[in-house]
Amino acid sequence: MGVLTGTDRAAIAARLGAELSARRESVAITKAQAAAAAGATDDWLEAGFAALGARLDTAGAGGLTTAQRWRLAAAIALRKAEG
Repeated sequence: MGVLTGTDRAAIAARLGAELSARRESVAITKAQAAAAAGATDDWLEAGFAALGARLDTAGAGGLTTAQRWRLAAAIALRKAEG
């Protein structure tokens, strides 16, 4: 898929800020820092995705498409975020 555009990254940071605000969670970073954090996270995910693919192949899940692998990773990350 490749890294997200700057517009996508900014939209994700804004959406996260709105979500945290709605939950009344304090956030100790600026909007610019949130956008930079979204970019850093996107870069990290792209770098780690190849390693994830190799692990899935080893686990016998090599038949998953790239989109399905991303969905699996997202589902696990969201569950971890829920606590």
